[in-house]
Amino acid sequence: MEFVGRETELQKLHRLLRENQQVAIAAIAGMAGVGKTELALQYANSHRVTYQGGICWLSALQDVGVQLVQFAMNKLQLNIPEDLDLAARVKFCLTKWHQGEVLLVIDNVTNYREEVRCYLESVPARFKQLITTREKLQPPIVRLDLDVLTPRAAMQLLKSIVGRERFQSRYSEAESLYQQALALRCKLLGEEHPDVAQSLHNLAGLYNLQSRYSEAEPFAIQALALYRKLLGYEHPFVVQSLNNLALIYTFQSKYSEAELLYIQALDIFERRLGANHPNTAAVRQSLEDLRDGLN
Repeated sequence: MEFVGRETELQKLHRLLRENQQVAIAAIAGMAGVGKTELALQYANSHRVTYQGGICWLSALQDVGVQLVQFAMNKLQLNIPEDLDLAARVKFCLTKWHQGEVLLVIDNVTNYREEVRCYLESVPARFKQLITTREKLQPPIVRLDLDVLTPRAAMQLLKSIVGRERFQSRYSEAESLYQQALALRCKLLGEEHPDVAQSLHNLAGLYNLQSRYSEAEPFAIQALALYRKLLGYEHPFVVQSLNNLALIYTFQSKYSEAELLYIQALDIFERRLGANHPNTAAVRQSLEDLRDGLN
């Protein structure tokens, strides 16, 4: 599958991981929604042959150590001593891991010291760590900074992200899979979990891509409400959800509702980042474009 808009970054990312053990994909302005996770996902999919020891995807929204141990038990069939504490169990897994180079992807890191370093500060060199974050990590972690895509490139990127199946009009299959994922996450994690909010967000995005805006709207609303409840009203995921829902409203000509959401997002950024921050300027521009369209 072609990954539009980030081809240069993909090549650079591979080179950096060949030369370094830890690479962080970060947004230049610290903004959510620039494609950090998508770039990491595409890289992992494109280089499965490179990492003969396997690719392990870990979400920093949950305990990284617990996830790594579960992966080793379920995917690698490792028998881990039960009398060890969590840190020791992680170390045991790393020493008993299958042969070959390994890619550990740690997604959505907000506090590297507490979420990652406590488990992966010293690991064998064959374990490459690919981190997505808005945190300004320092050497020896090497940064790959992403800037915001142009609107045209962003739309092309979205079409590539959603997968070849959906892009070739196999939307019903993707919809079924996303619905199953939502149901499974609700069953295993409970209805109030960040991964459930992500599934709601994914369904909204799928419907939005098909211009099924009235169906996208309730999922986007639920995702926003759940992110607010779990992460607080000013979390970056909340601002991202505000912008996404505003876009859906705009496509439905619900301009007053879209304007209100953009105003909320702008208010958060002005207070947290300042009036002249690039993120603030981007939201302000979206609001101005909306208002210009009404004149």
